[in-house]
Amino acid sequence: MVAVALDDGSQFNFDTSYFTNIQNNKGLLRIDAEIGSDPSTSAIVNTLAASANPSSLFDKSFVSSIVAMGEIGVLVSGTVRTVCSDIATA
Repeated sequence: MVAVALDDGSQFNFDTSYFTNIQNNKGLLRIDAEIGSDPSTSAIVNTLAASANPSSLFDKSFVSSIVAMGEIGVLVSGTVRTVCSDIATA
């Protein structure tokens, strides 16, 4: 298995340097370039990269996102896997 750091320079920290990397065209994935240039997301990238206290702003945004994802409808049919890497057979 090969591991690649998605956040050059601080891959072992939960921080916002990812957004600065996007501004500097150092994103690793195609989506990185897209969120930096798309008008619907570039303002968020720029705000997080330039924030006086980016960790606080990022943490609040992250928590809000996780809460919103938790409110998405629950699967009521199909199979729930107990091991995520297993392929569902039903």
